[in-house]
Amino acid sequence: MRMIPTRIHAIADYAIGVLLIVSPWLFGFATGGIAQWLPMVLGLAVIVYSLLTRYELGLVGAIPMPAHLWLDGIGGALLAVSPWLFGFADVVIWPHLIIGLVEIVAALTTETEPGLAAAPARHEAGGEAPILGNRTIGGIVAAGLAVIAVAAIALGIWYGGGGDTDQVAETSSQQSSEQRVAEPDTVEPPTPENAETTPAS
Repeated sequence: MRMIPTRIHAIADYAIGVLLIVSPWLFGFATGGIAQWLPMVLGLAVIVYSLLTRYELGLVGAIPMPAHLWLDGIGGALLAVSPWLFGFADVVIWPHLIIGLVEIVAALTTETEPGLAAAPARHEAGGEAPILGNRTIGGIVAAGLAVIAVAAIALGIWYGGGGDTDQVAETSSQQSSEQRVAEPDTVEPPTPENAETTPAS
């Protein structure tokens, strides 16, 4: 059942976008890995496509509301499963899971038609706002999904490489420490110059 007005959804979009960007510091997981960067990238994406959406708080009116809701749902699903998808569930779970589920619920319960105050690009005669470049809803959704997927994959590759390097360095350091502990103390043998001579009896 769709009961959330698009104006309320628009306010929530910008609020969630800002929340996602500051969440690593707000909830204490600013570790520099994908757990931090994924919500920040998704938060920035939410703000950008909200500015392009044809609803009360959009600036351009290029993206129709149904496409916007699809992007919300896809981004929310990615965020919700990211702790297990990218392997940081032992570090942080709840901010990603809860905000992701909120985005999914909002996408499923928001009206698909904006109110009378929407559509900055509306024709003067009162008709529907044109879609920028005559793109279809499917094309816009696909483009948004591609951007989100590429960003997530790039972050995953970057984080995975950095994590492997750190792990190798840690393992090497641990092995060196174990070798130092295992090596017995050696006593330097006496040299002829330092050897004591005993008088002949």
